Amino acid sequence: MAASVTDGGDLLVEGDADGLVEIVAVGEGSFQVSDNGVVVADGSTLTGVTDDIQIRLEDAAVDVNDAVTIDLAGQTVDTIYARLGGGDNTLDLFGGSAGRVLVRSGAGADSISLGGVVTGRAHLALGAGDNSVLVVGELAGLAVHTGDGSDAVTIAADAAVTRSVMALLGAGDNSLTIDGSIAGGVAVSTRDGSDAVVIGESASLGGSARLSLGDGDNTADVAGTIDGSLLYAGGDGSDVVALAATSDVAGDATGRLGDGSNSWTADGVVGGDLNVVSLNADDVVTVGDEATIGGETTIGVGEQTDLGFGCGRHHEHEGQEHEGHGGFDGQSVMGRHLGGRVAALLQRLR
Repeated sequence: MAASVTDGGDLLVEGDADGLVEIVAVGEGSFQVSDNGVVVADGSTLTGVTDDIQIRLEDAAVDVNDAVTIDLAGQTVDTIYARLGGGDNTLDLFGGSAGRVLVRSGAGADSISLGGVVTGRAHLALGAGDNSVLVVGELAGLAVHTGDGSDAVTIAADAAVTRSVMALLGAGDNSLTIDGSIAGGVAVSTRDGSDAVVIGESASLGGSARLSLGDGDNTADVAGTIDGSLLYAGGDGSDVVALAATSDVAGDATGRLGDGSNSWTADGVVGGDLNVVSLNADDVVTVGDEATIGGETTIGVGEQTDLGFGCGRHHEHEGQEHEGHGGFDGQSVMGRHLGGRVAALLQRLR
């Protein structure tokens, strides 16, 4: 593995690593890079870093388990590009500030932790496998695309996203857990599998939550605050949607439940209309005695005839596509938007 500074001021870390790769800021524009505890290049060599950090691992080796930590130590860089390849990879970013973060990995169980401050959006394109994404710092926005596998995306209680969160998660038992603050909205789309979305009691969303979950026994638990609307669409399977007593949705709460034994419970506050329809006449929709519905309540179990919401397309890593399941009107924008950004990310990291 080698580390150098380009004429344009980029820190370039490339090749095959023997172990943990540690990238540490040691001064203004100076870095030290170590591989498996051995210093590859120190701050006297890696000086004049004024732009990006580019990480391109796995040159000769294929599907190696790469581990990278980046400690910016109060320094600021423009963009962090990381191409990790196949294998069970980890990337841990903390300390300091980056303008953007772009990560691409191949098949394997990858783990990404984002701390510090990212003043722009973090784009993560992760391959098939049981991937995890943990946000513990401050991001302007987050876009995640994964292949098949049981993926987990978590916005921790101390985390803050100043714009929006978008996630396209592949087939598998996926989860999205939000305990922190998101100034914008959340849009998530999944494929087949038993998926779970949790908007915890400490969570706050400045926009709407659009949850479009595929076939499988899915759950959505809302206990926090949503300043916009809640929109839920489920595919075939037994889905459970619960708005806890602590939940506060300022706008409408809309649910379209697919084929299966579904239930929807509302025990909190919905400032607008509550509208739930489903394909199965035996589905159960319960509005609790202590619930507050500011607008009209419309329940139509067994009355839904068309799922045709069009959630858009998932984009594969190499430019291929596969169809998403049903979603809400306009949610195809999410698929096109994130898919286009993923394509741009892949082009940049080739």
